[in-house]
Amino acid sequence: MKRTTHVVALAFLTAACSQKVGQTVKREGQPDIVVVSAEDTAMNAAVFRARGSLPQFKAALASPPPGSSGFAVKVAFPYGSDNREHIWLLEPSFSNGQVSGVVNNEPEFVSTIKLGQRVSQPEAQLSDWMYVREGVLQGGYTIRAALDSLSPAERESQVRAMGLRLE
Repeated sequence: MKRTTHVVALAFLTAACSQKVGQTVKREGQPDIVVVSAEDTAMNAAVFRARGSLPQFKAALASPPPGSSGFAVKVAFPYGSDNREHIWLLEPSFSNGQVSGVVNNEPEFVSTIKLGQRVSQPEAQLSDWMYVREGVLQGGYTIRAALDSLSPAERESQVRAMGLRLE
């Protein structure tokens, strides 16, 4: 059975069958991972929205609005027989149907890439995009979906820890 997990702070992955929906995986020095079902409608809608608004992100990346920083994309990397780990990449670029960037979180299951490594994947593997404009999160649809699944107190704690405003 395939499971999808989301790091509330900025990453998600498709976890091994040993992971249980609703479980939080603690990682020292890395964001926690909250496990959600691959059939999670809110998360799937978030990925769909991110992909649908990708032209908006590309335009902002090509000509950054004043006060913008932290441009990143989340991309799926395969592992095992039918699993994907979704990893944030910094310094994103797009060329010939590929998205490239620098791995920004330590992979949990994918052993072929490392933190800080420059990697590329087909653009079809993109699951989210984000940047910060004047302290407000732009995009970050999977982050928002993960935050919405938390209790109000947990959500507030995570948003405060991110140091961003959501609008």
